[in-house]
Amino acid sequence: MNNRYSDEIIMDLLPLYIEGMVSEETAQMIRDYLGQNPECREAYEQMSADISISRSSGAHTHKDSKKIKHGKIRVLVIIFVIYGLIMLGIWALLAVDLLYFYR
Repeated sequence: MNNRYSDEIIMDLLPLYIEGMVSEETAQMIRDYLGQNPECREAYEQMSADISISRSSGAHTHKDSKKIKHGKIRVLVIIFVIYGLIMLGIWALLAVDLLYFYR
């Protein structure tokens, strides 16, 4: 077995390897190591299964976050409309005050 790399380093790199976020040289090193170390290979298989499950359930989370985002935007629009109406009312009262009381 290649003792150049510790199990801890390979375990740290596995999530990045599974996501395809490592260089080809690092990916080859991890593949070689997984071929030689059954414990790390088992951990890799478990992580791969966990990530694929979270990806499939993550689609619902994305939809939910879009609903929340649209809800926040709707609340902001309502707040700005109410603010605008209040300001319009204040300006109208000031205009009436100036027209009728300061002739």
